[in-house]
Amino acid sequence: MKHILLLYFLIVQEKPTAEEYAIAKDLRFSLPVKEGRLHGMDVKYFIGSEAVDKLMGSKWSGTKSNDAIFTTREKCVSYMQKLLKKNMFHRAEREKRRKDRIKDKPNKKKTKDKEDGSQPEEDPKVEFELINMASFLAIGEEKLQKLREGTEKDRTLQKLLITINQGWPEGKHLLPYQLTPYYNFRDEMSVQEGLIFKGERVVVPKSLRLEMKREVHSTHSGIEGCLKRARESLFWPGMTGDIKHYISTCEICQAFQPNQQKETLMNHEVPTHPWEKVGVDLFTLDGKDYLVCVDYYSNFCEVDRLENTSSETVIRKLKAHFARYGIPSTVVSDNGPQLSSDSFAKFANDWSFNHLTSSPHYLIQLSHLIWAVKTVKTLFLKNKDLLLKNACDGLVPVLFGVLL
Repeated sequence: MKHILLLYFLIVQEKPTAEEYAIAKDLRFSLPVKEGRLHGMDVKYFIGSEAVDKLMGSKWSGTKSNDAIFTTREKCVSYMQKLLKKNMFHRAEREKRRKDRIKDKPNKKKTKDKEDGSQPEEDPKVEFELINMASFLAIGEEKLQKLREGTEKDRTLQKLLITINQGWPEGKHLLPYQLTPYYNFRDEMSVQEGLIFKGERVVVPKSLRLEMKREVHSTHSGIEGCLKRARESLFWPGMTGDIKHYISTCEICQAFQPNQQKETLMNHEVPTHPWEKVGVDLFTLDGKDYLVCVDYYSNFCEVDRLENTSSETVIRKLKAHFARYGIPSTVVSDNGPQLSSDSFAKFANDWSFNHLTSSPHYLIQLSHLIWAVKTVKTLFLKNKDLLLKNACDGLVPVLFGVLL
């Protein structure tokens, strides 16, 4: 209360504290004050406030006839409590006159239209207020009526409706705890035809949220699809988490979930120079077998057409690549039959490179290699005519490099 007194009735004693002096110094340049003397104390107080006049019951200008109102500090405290309770704020006369001038300033455009005899243009704000928000919702009239009835019975939404109509307080701490989740969206909240809207989305009362979750998930689509559908028309605090939890407990959706959970993706370390680490994999396209060898540093990819898928053929192709670019430190593969044979193990030992493998049926660790194979397949499908021409010209097996 001492700070409040300093804010409105700055009482400076003979030996003010450092805090009082600092506040007095700030207020001296920012607030309209009038100095006077009251019962042996220097007093600075406001002048010319309609709120003060109304509260005091008469015009108050700081004259001696009215000084008796503030005979003691307790009177000041009592007055401040009344002022804060009524949520009144003083406004300087100069600021009041400035706002009155702005308010009374005529609209030049409307005046000109009136002189010309033409009809003035309608205020776009008025047109916006007349838009029926409910007509833009992808919700039938029957459900809208249920939403109105639910909103009317929901105590929290009724408090929210009153707050929207009367105005939001200056801080979240002044709101009832039930309304604090809506405070951050206060600029988007509006009321129309008994419904509360956040932007273009209707606020769903608590009694109807389960029904709305069932409606959103009626097709048993995934989480993202359900959230996208809900966010078009519906809103309530924590809606995203509620919908995710509802879908995770859906028996039908759980029945079609994969039995085994995927392991965490294991990323490889980025090499420091080209051809330090390469990935090797085989794939089949249009009945033909191919070998892919991708550099993990530059994403450069070599593709070979294979006459057969034996280990000897794969080793012969890889030896040609290693002779051109150098022997890598690590070769990554899916541990397929051609790459897990004794001959390939002997090849790795003789050429002194480390063979890093993973399960051929679970390739999530080989994401870089899988991406390379997918890209090569796409290029082949897009350039099928060129590949057929090369085959007709006798350029088989096809051997080329591509920078992915």
